[in-house]
Amino acid sequence: MKRAYDAADKDRRRKSILDAAALLLQQGGGSLPSAAQIAAASGLAKGTLYIYFRTKEEIFAALLLHLWGPALATLVEEFTRTERSVPERVEAFVVRFVAYVEERPFLLRLDALAKEGIERNMSQPSLTAHKAAALADIERVSADLEAALALAPGRGFQLLTRTHAMMRGLWQAFGDPLPVAQGCAHPAFGTELREALTEYWRGALSG
Repeated sequence: MKRAYDAADKDRRRKSILDAAALLLQQGGGSLPSAAQIAAASGLAKGTLYIYFRTKEEIFAALLLHLWGPALATLVEEFTRTERSVPERVEAFVVRFVAYVEERPFLLRLDALAKEGIERNMSQPSLTAHKAAALADIERVSADLEAALALAPGRGFQLLTRTHAMMRGLWQAFGDPLPVAQGCAHPAFGTELREALTEYWRGALSG
């Protein structure tokens, strides 16, 4: 494969690496694929992989940000639809968000590994950069949410972080679906998450 020189080529190469890592996670048995496996799946030499990411952990940290992006975009899209009532916006967001998560059980598996299996093994500069990028995404979406719903400063951030904590807690409560059915979400997880998020967001925004 030819070397990527311009910024667009480099972005495409990085995306191909992330796509390969996501596919391997989806097909795998719960553990993180190796850098060699990701390189092979993306059609690159292992040495070329390290031009774009210094470690395997950096790949998966970047993948988390990449995969959560569409979910955050869904929240902004639905809550800025001011022609709808707030309960209607809540329902539309929850339906789309839960569907996104259910279709990607490997995302929650990766999210659960973030603290112990990924962040702990990243260098401090890489971890700092990752945390800053994640915080910037959340703060941007929080500001959009606060503007759309006339919320107090900081309230959007609180709603987002509590939503994430609730989702992760329910995932851990119901367990990883791999022992039950490879690649399929736990049959009760989606229902519980949908009901919990609907109740939380409706209550939080009722004032």
